[in-house]
Amino acid sequence: MLDITRLLIPVLLTCVVIASDLCPDGQPHVNCLVAPCGVSSCPKHPTATCRDDYCGGCNAEWTVNDTIVTSSCHIESAGIRLAHGNNISHGVVEIWQNSQWQTLCAWPQFNPRDALVICKQLGFSQGTVLPMAAYGRYAGNYTYPFKGCPDGEDKIQDCKFDKMYTPNVCATQDVHYGSVSCFDNQQDDDLKLSISNEVSDVSQPSSGKVEIFQQQVFGQICSTYFTEEEANVTCKQMGFSGGVAMIHEAADSLPFLLTGIYCNGTENKLSACYKELQICYSNRRAGVLCYNSSGVSISLADSKADHGGIVVISVDGTEGTICSQGWSNLDAQVLCRQIGYVTGISYSAKSSKQEGEVYLSNVNCIGVEESVIACIGSGWKNVNRSICDHGNDAGVYCYKSVRVSAGYQRENVTLGIVQVYQKYFWTTLCADRFDQADADVVCKQLGYSAARVLLPGQFGRSLNYLHTVSINCTGNETDILDCEHDIGFCSSYNYASVLCSHQNTDTDLGVYIEHSDNGRVMVRQFGVKGTVCRRGWDNVAAMVLCQEQGFKGGVMFSSSDELARYQPIWVGSIKCSGQEKHIMDCAFNYSVPRECGYDRSSAGVLCYNTTGVKVRLGGGIRSNQGRVEISRDSVWGTVCHNRWSTSDADVVCRQLHYASGTSYRGSYHGPGTGPVLMDKVSCSGSENSIFECPNLGWNQSADACKDHSQDAGVYCMPWVKLSQHNYGTVLVWKKNNYGPVCAEGFDENAARVVCKELGYAYSIKFCCSGLGPRPKDLDLAMSDVQCGGTEIGLRQCKNEYLDPSCNSEDYASVFCSSTDPVQSTVRIILDQSRIVKITFINRNGFLSAADFTDSDATVICRENGFQSGLALRHLRPKSGENFFWLRNTSCTGTESKFNDCPNARRIGELGHFDDSIAAAVSCFNTKEPQITRLKLSYGSKLNEGHVEINLNGTWGSICAGNLTDADAKVICRLSGHRDGVSMPAGSFGQNSPLGYSFVDFLKCAGDEKRLIDCVVSLSSSQSFCSRSMMSAVRCYETVRLTGSDRVDYGRLELWNKDGWYSVCDENFDDQDATVVCRSLGFTLGKAQCCSALGSNGTVNPILFSNFNCNGNESSPQLCTHETAGQCRTGKYASVLCLATPAEEDLTIHLESFYGPVIISRYGLPGYVCSKHFDNFDATMVCKTRGFLRGYAVNVYNDDTLPIVLGNLTCNGANEIERCTFSKFSGDHGCSNSDTVAGVICSNSESISFKLQSYSRTKGTPILQVDSNILYLDDTYFDEAAVNLFCLNAGFAGGSKLSQSVSIPSIKHIVTDIRCSADAPLITHCKGNWDPKKSKSVPIFEISCFHQVRLQNGGASYGAVEVYNNNLWGTLCPESFGQSDSDVVCSTLGYSKSLPICCSPFGALPSKQLFKDIQCSGSEKNIMKCPHTFQSYGVQCRKPLEYASVLCYNGELAQDYNVKINGGKYFGDVIVDYMGVKGRICQDDWDDDDAQVVCRQNNYIRGLAYSHYVEEGKQGSGPYWISNVQCDGHESSIQKCPQTTIGNVAECKSLHYAGVFCFNDQGIYYRISGGDPSGRSGRAEIFFDDKWGTLCSTNWGTEEAAALCRQMGFHGGDPIDGPYKVPGRGIVYKTSYQCIETSQTLNDCPHSGWQEVVDGECTQHRNDAGVFCYQNVRIYNSIGRSKSSGPVLLFRDNGWHLLCDDGFTDHAATVVCQELGFPYGYASCCSADGPLGFPIWMNHTLDCSSGTHVEDCLQEKICAKKSYASVSCTYQPKPNVDTSPKPDAPLPVKAESDRTVVAVVSTIAACLLIVIIIIIFMKCRKSNSKATDGDAHGMFREDVLNKARDGSIHAHNPLHNLYDNADVTIQNDSVQYHPNNDETNSALAFSNINYDSMHFSLDHGESDNEISDDHAIEHKDTKPLGVKPNFEDSSYASMSPNYSASGINVYDSLRNKTYHSCVTVETTGHPKDQLTRSLSECREISPPE
Repeated sequence: MLDITRLLIPVLLTCVVIASDLCPDGQPHVNCLVAPCGVSSCPKHPTATCRDDYCGGCNAEWTVNDTIVTSSCHIESAGIRLAHGNNISHGVVEIWQNSQWQTLCAWPQFNPRDALVICKQLGFSQGTVLPMAAYGRYAGNYTYPFKGCPDGEDKIQDCKFDKMYTPNVCATQDVHYGSVSCFDNQQDDDLKLSISNEVSDVSQPSSGKVEIFQQQVFGQICSTYFTEEEANVTCKQMGFSGGVAMIHEAADSLPFLLTGIYCNGTENKLSACYKELQICYSNRRAGVLCYNSSGVSISLADSKADHGGIVVISVDGTEGTICSQGWSNLDAQVLCRQIGYVTGISYSAKSSKQEGEVYLSNVNCIGVEESVIACIGSGWKNVNRSICDHGNDAGVYCYKSVRVSAGYQRENVTLGIVQVYQKYFWTTLCADRFDQADADVVCKQLGYSAARVLLPGQFGRSLNYLHTVSINCTGNETDILDCEHDIGFCSSYNYASVLCSHQNTDTDLGVYIEHSDNGRVMVRQFGVKGTVCRRGWDNVAAMVLCQEQGFKGGVMFSSSDELARYQPIWVGSIKCSGQEKHIMDCAFNYSVPRECGYDRSSAGVLCYNTTGVKVRLGGGIRSNQGRVEISRDSVWGTVCHNRWSTSDADVVCRQLHYASGTSYRGSYHGPGTGPVLMDKVSCSGSENSIFECPNLGWNQSADACKDHSQDAGVYCMPWVKLSQHNYGTVLVWKKNNYGPVCAEGFDENAARVVCKELGYAYSIKFCCSGLGPRPKDLDLAMSDVQCGGTEIGLRQCKNEYLDPSCNSEDYASVFCSSTDPVQSTVRIILDQSRIVKITFINRNGFLSAADFTDSDATVICRENGFQSGLALRHLRPKSGENFFWLRNTSCTGTESKFNDCPNARRIGELGHFDDSIAAAVSCFNTKEPQITRLKLSYGSKLNEGHVEINLNGTWGSICAGNLTDADAKVICRLSGHRDGVSMPAGSFGQNSPLGYSFVDFLKCAGDEKRLIDCVVSLSSSQSFCSRSMMSAVRCYETVRLTGSDRVDYGRLELWNKDGWYSVCDENFDDQDATVVCRSLGFTLGKAQCCSALGSNGTVNPILFSNFNCNGNESSPQLCTHETAGQCRTGKYASVLCLATPAEEDLTIHLESFYGPVIISRYGLPGYVCSKHFDNFDATMVCKTRGFLRGYAVNVYNDDTLPIVLGNLTCNGANEIERCTFSKFSGDHGCSNSDTVAGVICSNSESISFKLQSYSRTKGTPILQVDSNILYLDDTYFDEAAVNLFCLNAGFAGGSKLSQSVSIPSIKHIVTDIRCSADAPLITHCKGNWDPKKSKSVPIFEISCFHQVRLQNGGASYGAVEVYNNNLWGTLCPESFGQSDSDVVCSTLGYSKSLPICCSPFGALPSKQLFKDIQCSGSEKNIMKCPHTFQSYGVQCRKPLEYASVLCYNGELAQDYNVKINGGKYFGDVIVDYMGVKGRICQDDWDDDDAQVVCRQNNYIRGLAYSHYVEEGKQGSGPYWISNVQCDGHESSIQKCPQTTIGNVAECKSLHYAGVFCFNDQGIYYRISGGDPSGRSGRAEIFFDDKWGTLCSTNWGTEEAAALCRQMGFHGGDPIDGPYKVPGRGIVYKTSYQCIETSQTLNDCPHSGWQEVVDGECTQHRNDAGVFCYQNVRIYNSIGRSKSSGPVLLFRDNGWHLLCDDGFTDHAATVVCQELGFPYGYASCCSADGPLGFPIWMNHTLDCSSGTHVEDCLQEKICAKKSYASVSCTYQPKPNVDTSPKPDAPLPVKAESDRTVVAVVSTIAACLLIVIIIIIFMKCRKSNSKATDGDAHGMFREDVLNKARDGSIHAHNPLHNLYDNADVTIQNDSVQYHPNNDETNSALAFSNINYDSMHFSLDHGESDNEISDDHAIEHKDTKPLGVKPNFEDSSYASMSPNYSASGINVYDSLRNKTYHSCVTVETTGHPKDQLTRSLSECREISPPE
């Protein structure tokens, strides 16, 4: 080198030229020192300038005149250079061709002769070829394939290149480049070894990178095949006693000189080990850690868990730790496997070894290493001690068959999902049957002393597809696999969870509020945030927690956990007394019921500082109804109606001390003011406060709520009320209705409690009548009431509420008052009618007439100034008071004052009596009262006339109108007659003058002795009685007509001995009737059958029958008849008497436009039978009254008139005479009917059913008849009747509301309407369709719903649902068009419609019931349109789709607004159109469109994404826009071409258009923190100028595959972290929804990004990761989780099974190396049975010459049609034959003739020895046969009976058998043939299905014989348990549960002794997961 420098000095001084052009490689000229041609090295000086033919640089340092100069030039005039090495004497060959530098493609050949040409061209005298891919992968612009320099060329450019070859394999492989080592002086070619770190003292452990000198260059050893054995040999060669392997990053400038080396550990130097050429794909170099005495060991320290601790490495007894910088779960997995576990996780902690060494840092395992020392890292002791000071030492927790994952790991505790290791897979343990005993086993196995079962589903979704199920431990097991269990499946969230800890571990318990003053109660335990079960939390605990935080108080509050669900529920309950200062002083129950896990909410608080939290109702017409308003600290707001239901209303009303409630939505009680403080309230109904119900969060609500158009309201029912305002029957709410309280046990204390509850201070208990009418048709609500009087409400008293009973059937009644009854006195007042009024506590009431006597009357009269009195039973006035104060005063008659009577102050003790009758008096000024007298006046006979009465000496009329027969009976008996009947009032008016009225009401029971004992109503003084009201009677002796107010008509009754009896109508005719009438003074009689008067009056039994009069009898008793009481018809006879013969003369009467039809027949008015009476008949009736149309109704028969006409049939006739009907004496058909015919008359074509209210769907039910309104009393409406009315009103159905409206009596009110189930119209229901029966009643409001409704949208838009047959269902959208939507919207009251596509309103609970809708647009109802309906559902095109619509009035808008959802810089795009927020369909959405939207929202740039919407759940509104076609320059999206707003007909993707907006950087992805190859690691995303990670919650196989394809791979799988390098930056949570064809993550729809601030993904605990595949993968494996199995090959965009034709161990190794394993072994014949992948049939993998999968693929038909499998390992198989392969390349070097001669001589000698051995063996053949049988028999019994065989691998170099190249598989046998001679079978192995197996050798005619030159190796990992049937020298069976691996059999004849060996390995034993080996050899002597 000095000579060269000396030579160059003159040139430096004289030869400087300025270059003005570019170098041939395109680089500018640089200042350099010019070197003359032919000089082998080129020192150059920076001050010189290149000549034109010199440029570039050689990156070397030289010393010139004691000055160090740096070379930056190449010799380029030769057109060749070396790159990537030292750029001078070794490196990659690059050639200047075609005006560019090209890498030499050294494929298919490149030999030392070619290398010599290159080196000479570079100025060297000698050179040689470096190994293939010596510098790793080298990407470059390659030359054509090089074909050599056969003709002694001087320049490489003149050599041959294959310019016709395409494709260029070099360009695709990056390994087939040429590289050389050039030199002048050749040093000794022996191997030399040095270590990069200088070894000065071999007595101390040393570590460094191994370098080797070979081929005249120092290079490195590839780490792939450098294992513990090789390291051991290396260190021994260095003078140490041993060593372990380490891995370092490769040096770019050093070639890999040794790539495949195999030592068995016994060698003294590396040169003695077997070597072969491989490619170092890992690009890592070998290193060693050498030791001397005790070697290297690893232990765990500083942990309370047996399976974990700080990692401690001991080298020759000196301990040190590993710094946790870069420490990850992959590192922990390697270390745990190294010390005998299956896997592990990492942690960092402070170590107790503060003074010890820190050996390693930045450890970066890829997860497959055998030792953590063999992982890439900082280097031994190369540690930054300022960072790594034992404060952050690396630790691990290791696992065998069980682990806890996806949760949290702390120093003394671990919690999470329980996973069990099953047959090479981690499985999730199912939560079913997982109990404390199981948890004890899990934690005990993990080294913990305590266990707690946690709820399932709290740590996210389990990603394992296999589960361990049906676990059943006793608790005594030491291994979870010893428990009973099975393999199966359960849901992703139903997994077992556990918390393991050491006893007395500090829980570090803390409790805080999520949002400082409101939100969830967060419990921090063991450093992990969790929650409290909602059902174990109350207001007392909330108060304590809030006060602890400095607030005045707080209440329970439950915000929903829907967005933050995956946190453990730490506490089942917290119970406080309220006196605690701190929440930690309360009682904590850590046992969490499983039901808590089903709750979508957890315990929370709402704290306050001043007035607290309150609830009130506003906007209602009464205090118990209105809009729900809530407040905190006097700030009032409302509740949004989303999810608002009856359950929510119940809670609110109970909170307001009501019993129950009904929900109202849509601001029914008017819009509120202030903030919307709660939304999405979801009460179960059991809560005590609305604040306890799950909701969106305090002051959190949807945008649509904030205008108060969706405020929630309620109508509340009080728990207790009285039937009247402040008095009456006590009613209690129960089962959605009120019921009475039994009076038994109900005392003054109970009455006091009731009144107090209702706001009154005083009470009077009443029993059992007197306070108004008793409730009817109500179920008993409460009994056995026992109150102390101090209770705040009746429910607080002891009572029976669940199963009440009341034997007395008496109901409790109470009078409540604000005045003290004790301070009040009883005063007596007589009104004008002489009714006794009692005034008490300023309230007038009555004295009961029950037990009221003349003595009582006398005292009262005396107190009022009279001398005597008579007691009257007076009819209580209907107006005024309706309650009674007293009964049974028990006066003797001598008292001077009423208060002196014994019971005058027994207020309320009434008992049972008729409260329609009050006590009254008739007072006299005489000492004795006068007797009342009667007389009949103005009749034509003495037995009839008007009734007059004499009171106080004056005669006056009984002016009571029509009397009853009972009244008549008393009057007639008192007048001296036997009996009598009442006559119509005024019957004798033509003869009577006007007179005074004394009595205007009379009601007798019939047995009274005095008329004043009947109930009367005395007329006011001086009132006259009109003739029409004068009561009249006819008295009888033996014959009477009764039941009618006419004297000439009635039910015929005859006297017989002791009473009156009816006459049977059978055979009773007009002649019989005439006899009757003549006896009564008439001329003629008309008979009527069939109980024409119904049950009017008292119908006496039928006694008389079979009358047969001849017409001459004077009395019917004289006619022939029977008195046996037999009547076959069961109906009585009626008689109409006529004074003269008369015509039938039918006349119709109708008092109003509606009412019962009355027809006069023979002058007798009566009803028409309702049977068969229809609208034709009604129209005839109405036309006679001047109306156009009539509608038939069923009117209750009041029995005031007889039915005189039946079977009426008009059929359009306009006059009744033209109709047909039954005869007068015939059967009218309504004997058993309670209704008669009625009509509603109208002048219009129809009558209208309507709701009268301000709401179109709620109100009181009415009938609109022309201008008249009929109000319908719906008291008795059941659900069917309500539905019927709503149907008639054009709706689909409805329900009755609790609110009622009182209608004035002046209106037309149809009362007591009762409908049958089959009534088609409400007018077909029975009722009082009679204006005379109209009365004021409370009418309940009805809520009707249309035949259609819009769901999940707003009032005018949403999903269309149709009601039919009591079912709501959706419409299939495929046939739903404009006409159909018009009908829908017109039904809802809108004039126009817009059909909406694509089912955009979320999932609906209703079925698809309708399809093929074909409306014309004119229909009034959607059900009138042709359609298909099926109650069980129809088949739409898709299962979740439905028709949708927007209804509107006016015109469609032309413009719309857009914004980004949430106002963020990313999200789905909202389109606001027609006041409805919708979305843009993602179809054709691209970055140009997103760019415009982002600019519209003030960003510079934008990217598009597809916002994922789950099919059937796209609930964010219509797809307003689709197919947007922006060019990116528009100012707004409105200016881009697009589908017209509102006219989107299809959205194929069903996803929303989304945008990412930014101002600078875009979005990028990368794989980081894992495998250095870049194929595995964490998925990271770059956005907003920051890198972040993705949460793995929804990360699956398709997402991982998409990211891998995006990175250039063919697919991938998801993997779990942590990773080699800790994650940093933001964690994003999203739900990518990739599919199998997704090429990038950008192609995948997702739900937008959400920055994770809480939950399972914080601190990068669950970052998503991938393992990517290029060409191959192992079936059912994720990454390297499995090392064996069928091979899958990626072709034609899919995975296929690899054909096993020609699949050898070398091919298997190529496959395994691509997966990151160094070694691989082949298996054939579809070993795993049928699989779900096809076999790639037209290619095989033949790697005889290739080193990469792509190289090896050969186009060849798969003959056997079976697939290949591999077994990948990290170690070479044992006992590797180190002899060189025949075709293996040897190192190239010059050999002298002497060496050649020596080699030839050696070969000749070897051949001679072989010939001698063959002759010797032939001579011994006959003797060996007998020996074979005995020897192999002994071998079989003693040695081989320990294993059985699996698949076969034959390796026999002496027979030219390598890597199965000569193995033939046919049917059930495997054979190999030496020298490729198929006729000469050397070995056979049969029946690979494990039934039997044998092998034999067949050399020529030789029998079974095993020669010493055969080696048979077997591989198997399958459990063995079937005994085979062996033949000859066969292998025996293994015990069950073991596997045979690596069986080696050697039989050789040594000194007349057979030497036989076998090695058996047991793997995968469930107990220890370790591999055990059994080797045995035996010497077997042959027989003599």
